[in-house]
Amino acid sequence: MTGRILLIVTLFFSFNAISQREHFTGLYLGFGKTNSITADIVKNFKLLKSERLYIGPGVRAGFIYTSNNISFYTAPAKHSKESSAIDTLIVNKPWSIPININFNVSYLLSKKLSLGLNLDIVGITFGSKQNGSYFPSIKQQETKGARTVLNNESVKPMINNFNMIGNYRKGTTINEVFARYNLNERFSAKLGYILITNEFITKSRIGYNNNYRYRNTSSQFSFGLSYHFI
Repeated sequence: MTGRILLIVTLFFSFNAISQREHFTGLYLGFGKTNSITADIVKNFKLLKSERLYIGPGVRAGFIYTSNNISFYTAPAKHSKESSAIDTLIVNKPWSIPININFNVSYLLSKKLSLGLNLDIVGITFGSKQNGSYFPSIKQQETKGARTVLNNESVKPMINNFNMIGNYRKGTTINEVFARYNLNERFSAKLGYILITNEFITKSRIGYNNNYRYRNTSSQFSFGLSYHFI
């Protein structure tokens, strides 16, 4: 076991020694059905002989909000296979603060322009209790009786974030594709298209099959500035 750890550490420092690094932090605004303010800090490694490929980890924090009421739908994959079993939760002006570790990759097309993407992997979300209205699915009505709307339900953001495939993901995560333009040695401008998965939970298991998790997926266009450490 000790030998494996030493090997991993040796490879890590060897990789650091042969790879030039790029560090930057940025602030970005997103607009769509929901809005966002996000900030990140990233440590990229320059790969390939041309050093045009950048790959590295980062941390992203955000404030996701809207002045509208937003519909959330049954989240777990095991409960959302049938459309007739999908409940609806309408949250009044939802907001949340996710903080996630993410993965970044970009390719330098020229000295000024690069294209890339980043994916949130895992993290946590903060947020207070908010009000929502629950609308039962057809399956829930067949089980519990005629359709009944439950108003003033206590809801809050799911605290655990895991970015997985399809309906298996959990919590609040951001995926982004972007174009970055280097204004000078220190600053760059970024234009992105982001996909936000946002999840809220109810205080009690009021949904079909005792579900308490509800998800909304929205897209935004974002722009902002980054500062590069040299």
